[in-house]
Formats: sequence, structure tokens, C-alpha cells
Amino acid sequence: MLALIAAALAVAPWAARRMAEQTGDEDPRAFVLDEAIGVWLAVLRPARPALLTFALAFVLFRMFDIWKPSPIRRLERIGRGWGVVLDDVAAGVLAAAVMLAMAAVGGFP
Repeated sequence: MLALIAAALAVAPWAARRMAEQTGDEDPRAFVLDEAIGVWLAVLRPARPALLTFALAFVLFRMFDIWKPSPIRRLERIGRGWGVVLDDVAAGVLAAAVMLAMAAVGGFP
């Protein structure tokens, strides 16, 4: 999974920039590799694989991706395709951190 994330991160900023140039949209909705990376990060943790665990990680990722707390919102401003990707990476990392914290205190995941 780490190799997949690393490979996607290697091409995502370039692809996001190219698509933005072609569409004239800074963050094209049709570009979803950044979303995939964020979800992969959200579910990347040592745990027993369970559908409910993955569903919670996905919901947390989407919550942070939509809400965009201040640090995530600032990442969007980085240019050359990186901003498109890094805000979703940060949302995925925050979702993973919440999942790990819940597991550490004996919570659900």
C-alpha cells in the first residue's frame, strides 16, 4: 500500500497541474487521484480489516476534506498541482490520526 501511495504521489501533482491547465479549473472535479490518495492514507494503519473500520475512515477523510480546517485550507494555495494533492493528503493523515487515537483509547476501530 505504501508503494502505491508513493507512486501516486510521484505523478499526482504533475497530473493535477496538467488537467488544471487543460480545463482552466484550478481543482478539476474530474481529477480524483488526490482523493484516492487521501482515502488510502486514511485507511493505512495496523488494524483488523473490517468494512465498518474502512467506512469510518472514509467518512472521517471526507469530513476533513470538505471542512478543510485551517492547515488544510492553506495547503490548497500551493501552486503547480501540489495544492490540489496536498489538501487531500492532509485530510487523509488527519483521518488516520483520529482512527489511531480511537484505537489507542479502546474506541471503535
